[in-house]
Amino acid sequence: MSIINSELPEFKVNAYRKDKGFFEVTQEDLKGKWSIFFFYPGDFTFVCPTELADLADHYEEFQKLGVDIYSISTDSHFVHDNGIGRDATELLRKVKAAKFVYEHPGQVCPAKWQEGDATLQPSIDLVGKI
Repeated sequence: MSIINSELPEFKVNAYRKDKGFFEVTQEDLKGKWSIFFFYPGDFTFVCPTELADLADHYEEFQKLGVDIYSISTDSHFVHDNGIGRDATELLRKVKAAKFVYEHPGQVCPAKWQEGDATLQPSIDLVGKI
Protein backbone atom coordinates (compact mmCIF):
# COMPACT_ATOMS: atom_id res chain seq x y z
CA MET A 1 0.00 0.00 0.00
CA SER A 2 1.43 3.35 -1.00
CA ILE A 3 0.86 6.41 1.17
CA ILE A 4 2.93 8.89 -0.86
CA ASN A 5 2.34 12.48 0.26
CA SER A 6 0.33 11.26 3.26
CA GLU A 7 0.86 12.71 6.71
CA LEU A 8 2.01 10.18 9.27
CA PRO A 9 0.66 10.25 12.81
CA GLU A 10 3.10 11.01 15.60
CA PHE A 11 5.16 8.00 16.59
CA LYS A 12 8.37 7.08 18.39
CA VAL A 13 9.96 3.63 17.97
CA ASN A 14 13.24 1.89 18.69
CA ALA A 15 15.29 0.79 15.69
CA TYR A 16 18.54 -1.01 14.99
CA ARG A 17 21.14 -0.57 12.27
CA LYS A 18 24.55 -2.26 12.10
CA ASP A 19 26.41 1.03 11.62
CA LYS A 20 24.38 2.92 14.25
CA GLY A 21 23.35 0.36 16.84
CA PHE A 22 20.06 1.08 18.64
CA PHE A 23 18.44 4.47 18.00
CA GLU A 24 15.06 6.16 18.11
CA VAL A 25 12.96 7.02 15.03
CA THR A 26 10.06 9.49 15.00
CA GLN A 27 7.83 10.87 12.27
CA GLU A 28 9.96 14.04 12.38
CA ASP A 29 12.99 12.00 11.22
CA LEU A 30 11.12 11.09 8.04
CA LYS A 31 10.00 14.55 6.95
CA GLY A 32 11.25 15.42 3.48
CA LYS A 33 12.66 11.93 2.92
CA TRP A 34 11.62 8.88 0.96
CA SER A 35 10.92 5.96 3.28
CA ILE A 36 9.72 2.40 2.79
CA PHE A 37 8.11 0.45 5.64
CA PHE A 38 8.29 -3.34 5.22
CA PHE A 39 5.85 -5.04 7.61
CA TYR A 40 6.13 -8.75 8.36
CA PRO A 41 4.78 -11.00 11.15
CA GLY A 42 8.04 -12.01 12.80
CA ASP A 43 11.64 -13.01 12.32
CA PHE A 44 12.36 -16.64 11.56
CA THR A 45 8.95 -17.29 9.99
CA PHE A 46 8.75 -19.43 6.85
CA VAL A 47 8.37 -16.95 3.97
CA CYS A 48 9.57 -13.64 5.42
CA PRO A 49 13.29 -14.55 5.55
CA THR A 50 13.24 -15.26 1.81
CA GLU A 51 11.64 -11.86 1.15
CA LEU A 52 14.04 -10.07 3.48
CA ALA A 53 17.08 -11.70 1.86
CA ASP A 54 15.85 -10.79 -1.61
CA LEU A 55 15.27 -7.19 -0.59
CA ALA A 56 18.65 -7.01 1.13
CA ASP A 57 20.21 -7.86 -2.23
CA HIS A 58 18.76 -4.57 -3.57
CA TYR A 59 19.46 -2.44 -0.47
CA GLU A 60 22.33 -0.46 -2.02
CA GLU A 61 20.12 0.51 -4.97
CA PHE A 62 17.55 1.97 -2.56
CA GLN A 63 20.31 3.83 -0.72
CA LYS A 64 21.57 5.35 -3.99
CA LEU A 65 18.04 6.67 -4.54
CA GLY A 66 18.03 8.25 -1.07
CA VAL A 67 15.41 5.86 0.30
CA ASP A 68 15.40 4.93 3.99
CA ILE A 69 14.05 1.42 4.59
CA TYR A 70 12.51 0.15 7.82
CA SER A 71 11.57 -3.48 8.48
CA ILE A 72 8.85 -3.79 11.10
CA SER A 73 7.58 -6.89 12.89
CA THR A 74 5.98 -7.89 16.15
CA ASP A 75 9.43 -8.80 17.50
CA SER A 76 11.35 -6.43 19.76
CA HIS A 77 14.06 -4.28 18.21
CA PHE A 78 16.71 -6.53 19.79
CA VAL A 79 15.93 -9.25 17.22
CA HIS A 80 16.67 -7.22 14.08
CA ASP A 81 19.99 -7.01 12.27
CA ASN A 82 19.27 -4.22 9.78
CA GLY A 83 16.55 -2.28 8.02
CA ILE A 84 15.51 -3.33 4.53
CA GLY A 85 12.35 -3.10 2.50
CA ARG A 86 10.24 -4.62 -0.23
CA ASP A 87 10.96 -4.43 -3.95
CA ALA A 88 7.83 -2.89 -5.46
CA THR A 89 8.42 -4.59 -8.81
CA GLU A 90 7.43 -7.89 -7.20
CA LEU A 91 3.77 -6.96 -6.90
CA LEU A 92 2.63 -9.04 -9.88
CA ARG A 93 4.67 -12.04 -8.76
CA LYS A 94 3.16 -11.76 -5.29
CA VAL A 95 -0.38 -11.72 -6.68
CA LYS A 96 0.34 -14.92 -8.63
CA ALA A 97 1.89 -16.48 -5.53
CA ALA A 98 -1.11 -15.47 -3.40
CA LYS A 99 -3.45 -17.10 -5.91
CA PHE A 100 -1.31 -20.26 -5.91
CA VAL A 101 -1.32 -20.46 -2.10
CA TYR A 102 -5.09 -19.91 -2.06
CA GLU A 103 -5.57 -22.74 -4.57
CA HIS A 104 -3.01 -25.04 -2.85
CA PRO A 105 -3.62 -24.97 0.94
CA GLY A 106 -0.59 -25.94 3.02
CA GLN A 107 1.95 -24.66 0.48
CA VAL A 108 3.94 -21.39 0.63
CA CYS A 109 5.93 -19.64 -2.07
CA PRO A 110 9.49 -18.41 -1.36
CA ALA A 111 10.88 -15.12 -2.67
CA LYS A 112 11.33 -14.92 -6.44
CA TRP A 113 8.84 -17.79 -6.86
CA GLN A 114 7.42 -18.00 -10.38
CA GLU A 115 4.66 -20.22 -11.74
CA GLY A 116 6.02 -23.76 -12.05
CA ASP A 117 8.75 -23.30 -9.39
CA ALA A 118 8.95 -25.50 -6.31
CA THR A 119 7.04 -24.39 -3.21
CA LEU A 120 7.58 -25.01 0.49
CA GLN A 121 5.42 -26.93 2.92
CA PRO A 122 5.96 -25.38 6.37
CA SER A 123 7.24 -27.86 8.93
CA ILE A 124 9.71 -28.08 11.78
CA ASP A 125 12.12 -29.72 9.31
CA LEU A 126 12.58 -26.35 7.52
CA VAL A 127 13.79 -24.47 10.60
CA GLY A 128 17.35 -23.26 10.01
CA LYS A 129 17.42 -24.48 6.39
CA ILE A 130 15.94 -21.45 4.65
